[in-house]
Amino acid sequence: MLLLATVLAAMLAAASPALAESEPVFEATGVLEKPEVTTYQYGTHAITDEASGNRYALQSQSVDLDAYAGERVTVSGAPVPGYQDGQVEGGPDLLRVDQVEPADGPPGPPPGEEFARLSFELTVECEPPAGATFLGFTTLESVMTTPLTDPDGDGLYTGSMTVNKFPPGPRPVPSDIEPISLSPVRIVQGPPTGSSALGPEFRVIKDFGSVELDEDKTLAASVSFCDGGDSGGSDGGGSDNSSGGGSGMKVLPATGGTTLPTVGLVGALLLVGGLLARRCARQ
Repeated sequence: MLLLATVLAAMLAAASPALAESEPVFEATGVLEKPEVTTYQYGTHAITDEASGNRYALQSQSVDLDAYAGERVTVSGAPVPGYQDGQVEGGPDLLRVDQVEPADGPPGPPPGEEFARLSFELTVECEPPAGATFLGFTTLESVMTTPLTDPDGDGLYTGSMTVNKFPPGPRPVPSDIEPISLSPVRIVQGPPTGSSALGPEFRVIKDFGSVELDEDKTLAASVSFCDGGDSGGSDGGGSDNSSGGGSGMKVLPATGGTTLPTVGLVGALLLVGGLLARRCARQ
């Protein structure tokens, strides 16, 4: 029995390195983030790899990721099977982090140069429908949203998101690389109306089209829910100051009476008939 236990222990010891080597090791370098709101429901943190520009959701049972939030680090671990290529909720790949180290080398451009802040402002007139939410919206590899809130209750809903100005590639960013443009950039109304390959779809209040990320931008719109309107925008997203009631034109109800053209025709016929009758009487 002792001999059998010894043999089994030796076999396990020999197999462990092989198992460890068979598991792919993954590294990503960038600023470790702790997103407040995401369109996917997995991972506790996120990172955008500086070299590839790819974004990853992160989770770990062995490392306190909160301790590195906001810092430029290199994370290493293994991809979690089944979360590649947006298979789950259209979100980024999920990595199981086993180690976090401060990133070596230059930190790259400061946030004010490498990143742009998109600030959204939505002026809301009257009371929104029950359950309505408002979000800033754009897409990169998946849908990105940020909630717009009105803590003061004055009807001005605001929120912002920070996005990378430049395409994937070497960091620091070479001086000859131009900032990218995001499209579409929108203010939308929730809850979602459907879903696509990139993520949830929403009713559009304002579509700003393509926005160049050459600097921080403030994107403003307004919407009215007065007169019983249920939304200020349209699925096409062309207007920022329209009411849910359409064009605002009021249509009078049908009364069942005779219309003016019909009355005029009958009167003309009676007049002609009267003239003919008088002419016949004179003859």
